Amino acid sequence: MQFGKDTIAQAASFHQSNFLYRSEEFPGSKFLESLQAEVESGRVLFVENQQSDTAIYYRHLPWDSEYFETPTYRIEFLTSSRSRDSAIREYRLLLDRLIARMRSAHDRLYVFSEVPSQAIDPIQSLCLSGWKMVETRLMYYNDALQRYDYPHRFPVRAASLDDIPNLREVASSARNNFDRFHSDCFFSLEIADEFLATFVENSVKGFADVTLVPDLDANEPGAFLTGNFVAPTEAPPDAKIAKMVLSAVGGKRRGWYVKLISEMSYFFKDRGIDVCYMATQSTNKAVIRTWEKLGYSYGKSSHVFSYASEGTK
Repeated sequence: MQFGKDTIAQAASFHQSNFLYRSEEFPGSKFLESLQAEVESGRVLFVENQQSDTAIYYRHLPWDSEYFETPTYRIEFLTSSRSRDSAIREYRLLLDRLIARMRSAHDRLYVFSEVPSQAIDPIQSLCLSGWKMVETRLMYYNDALQRYDYPHRFPVRAASLDDIPNLREVASSARNNFDRFHSDCFFSLEIADEFLATFVENSVKGFADVTLVPDLDANEPGAFLTGNFVAPTEAPPDAKIAKMVLSAVGGKRRGWYVKLISEMSYFFKDRGIDVCYMATQSTNKAVIRTWEKLGYSYGKSSHVFSYASEGTK
């Protein structure tokens, strides 16, 4: 389908770093450029109604599908030239068509999407179509990281393969009841805990660009924070971006969350990063207070929706 002015504006709200731009033109165009390239490569599929310029773009997630033993998909973008009731009606028709397509290919499935809070029509269409809202996320950022200057420093090091058993235990025991994996009843709590343990293990093995842990004494780390450098296509011109991804702090390292966030900020600062961001649930007041204390500001909010044919085994 053709991308007009309305589509560019809608795409800007889905762009990962849209909070860094004053205009919708650049983030919207960059988002659509990347999306179109993935459509042409076959990594992203879509359903559409050309008459109403309405479309839903989605992708299959092979790793998640194998791990959860359930075909898993993520909706990347919903767009329409219509608005309000007309748009909602068109989205619902396409959502029904999308699920019918997936159910014809799979006995069981799981589909989710992170939708920006300002995408009012897609949000209402998902609700009216019977999708569950399972998480509300807030993104915070610091766009002056080269001036980051917290008055205290703390001993940290990069996690090693020898740390993995302890970090797996920390990740699985520090349960967050409000993240997607724990709040969505599609996943059992045991599966959600194990997934986060697997996530940190893979992070140490190279899925993350860095995993920091306390280096205070000879004891096991007991806490961690992972981070990644963001691809240049997601950044404003002449800006370098990084993100903090997953953290957990065990009981023996109480108080180390703020220390790890600060030291990760220094880690990225020392490597020339201009902007750092991270996301948490809107319920996580303690984390938000920590970020604001360290100079991070609110960037955007979003809601995570899911559709499932049945729960995990």
